[in-house]
Amino acid sequence: MTTREKIAAAQERLKRIYAKRPEVAQGGSTTRCVLKEGLLCEVQNGDWRLQVDQPLETGGDNTAPDPGVYGRASLSACLTQGYVMVLAEHGITPTRLEVEVSGRMDARASVGMEGGPSGYQGIAYSVVIEADAPRERIEELLRESERRSPWLYNFLNALSAERKVEIA
Repeated sequence: MTTREKIAAAQERLKRIYAKRPEVAQGGSTTRCVLKEGLLCEVQNGDWRLQVDQPLETGGDNTAPDPGVYGRASLSACLTQGYVMVLAEHGITPTRLEVEVSGRMDARASVGMEGGPSGYQGIAYSVVIEADAPRERIEELLRESERRSPWLYNFLNALSAERKVEIA
C-alpha cells in the first residue's frame, strides 16, 4: 500500500466511523505550559513536550521558538497535511508541496502601548504545489481542503475563551 493509499484509506475509515457514530468525532485536547526560567516554558500535551522562549529583544534567551512560530507552524502544517489528505482521497500525490504563513502585527500593544490589537492584524499564506493533475482540479481540491482546515478556521474566526484562575 502506497503512502497515498494509506492516507486515503484512513480518511475513508474515519468517514465511515463518524457517519455511524458522530459522537466519536467530538472531543478536545489539553495542553499545559509550565514556566521554567525567565521566559522559557515547557509545553506538554500527552507524551509530547516542546519548549517555548522569546527572542533576546523581548527579554527571553532565544533558546526556543516563540509562540508566534508555533502558531504559524500550526497553520502551515495543518494546511499542508490537509492538502495531502484531500489530494490522496482523489488519487493525487503531490511531488512538491510547501506552505508559507506570515502574520502582520503591531507589537506596541504587546508591551502595553497604544497601537491596535496585540495579535495579528492579518495573515497571508502561499502554497507551492506540483502534482500530476490539471491546475483547475488542484485548485478545486485545495479550496476543499481549506474548507475543512481546523487551524485555518481558528485563525479566521473569533473563538470564545473561558478563564479559570487559581491563586496558590
